[in-house]
Amino acid sequence: MISRLVRILLKPLTAFSIKQNKRSQLPASKEGAVRLHVGCGAVIKPGYINVDEFNPMADVRAAIQDLRYPNESVDQIEGYMVIEHLSPQDARAFVENAYRMLKPGGRLILEVPDIEKVCRLILSMGEDTQQLEEGPFGLRGIFGEPKEAMTLGDYHKWGYTPATASKLITEAGFREFKITDGTSHCYPIRDMRVEAVK
Repeated sequence: MISRLVRILLKPLTAFSIKQNKRSQLPASKEGAVRLHVGCGAVIKPGYINVDEFNPMADVRAAIQDLRYPNESVDQIEGYMVIEHLSPQDARAFVENAYRMLKPGGRLILEVPDIEKVCRLILSMGEDTQQLEEGPFGLRGIFGEPKEAMTLGDYHKWGYTPATASKLITEAGFREFKITDGTSHCYPIRDMRVEAVK
């Protein structure tokens, strides 16, 4: 039963590089729920189909806006610090696609830097250039974490406030959602979490 479900769910992804890896099971949960962890980076979550365009350890190597699971076939989609790495058009395409793929009652969970919080934090730092340039509450909230060898996927292409995140979610079709402090990266004073239910 599970292997048949996996074949059905992965069939639309034949154009992508798909890798099953011993650390994650497909479709993932013991209950048979299909849960996607999009833009997973180095964080491979057990019980999820881990999706990343750049990480060779991901179960599915694809741009998240290009995922094509069948309509109403996914129970939950989670993405932590990922949609700010997309252009506004790609983020819109991803959220609209997530709405299409989610089952009724399915959840979309996203965490991003809250640009309103980031701006307040930057202004509070005054002339402390070390914190502005190197600290987690400085300019990295806008531009991405500075690394010696940044790749295209490391840069932020857009930013979100609670108002713009609400607009993105509602324009995709979600009517039930809440925005709270983001905690996945342990920076609730900088980040926000959006939880939407189809």
